[in-house]
Amino acid sequence: LQPDLIRHRLLPRQVFSLVASQAGCQILSLCYIAYELTNPIVDDFGDNFCFAWSAGFFSLRYVGSAQEMHIALIFMCQAYRLIPAIKLLAHGIPVVWIAGLGLGALDTYLSPWAASREPGDICAPTGETRLPVWVVGLCSGIC
Repeated sequence: LQPDLIRHRLLPRQVFSLVASQAGCQILSLCYIAYELTNPIVDDFGDNFCFAWSAGFFSLRYVGSAQEMHIALIFMCQAYRLIPAIKLLAHGIPVVWIAGLGLGALDTYLSPWAASREPGDICAPTGETRLPVWVVGLCSGIC
């Protein structure tokens, strides 16, 4: 079991995918801070920036959460010696990215962000904020 996983370099690929998604979140956070410091005026560019920022940030956050769940599933399958499931999951990293980006797009569609009209806030959700079902599912799956 272990030599097969080592040969396919599964854990390093999972960790690389997780680091890539988290690095993207950090880069987008730095962009947000730079925008906040340089553009305090609310305008159409601010609305577009906030929409694009939230779409990218939350999509990458979902990718990271899904990748953590993928790592947890692999460890569970190793503990129970579920070799066919491990072989199936070993090819699932692209699916994790597609699912995470899809959930981020859905979240952006259901709860878009725009430039806030409140002093001190830069970006804020345009509608009511709610905890989506898939967030609860991802968090429960990771635990």
